[in-house]
Amino acid sequence: KRVVVVFPDLIEKRKAMEYFGGKEEPEEGVRFAAIKDEFKTSLFERIWVRSEKEITVRDEDAWFVVVGASCQELPDVQALSSAIKERPLVLFNMKLDTARGDLGLPAFPSKKVHFEFLSGYALQSS
Repeated sequence: KRVVVVFPDLIEKRKAMEYFGGKEEPEEGVRFAAIKDEFKTSLFERIWVRSEKEITVRDEDAWFVVVGASCQELPDVQALSSAIKERPLVLFNMKLDTARGDLGLPAFPSKKVHFEFLSGYALQSS
């Protein structure tokens, strides 16, 4: 079984891989992944068309830890949550208390994301 550290996009994933020696699996039982692949489409398509998501869930993945996703990426996190079914999903360093307030504003996901997805998570502060 393995823990998957999920980054918002390939750019962040590649930064982490560089830091940990260029490996997608830097340690036994740990894998890096990205919610979506920003390079599947052109810049124009990314602005006007909803791009395909890279949600790679493997059988040996036991836990998922989403790190640093922004409010705009919450629908992608919600899709990941659906894809992993009953496996644990940890949302880390996402500032959800402020992200919830942005939902429904222009250029942000709708409030529906809060009611259908985020309301199922308890906020923990350190």
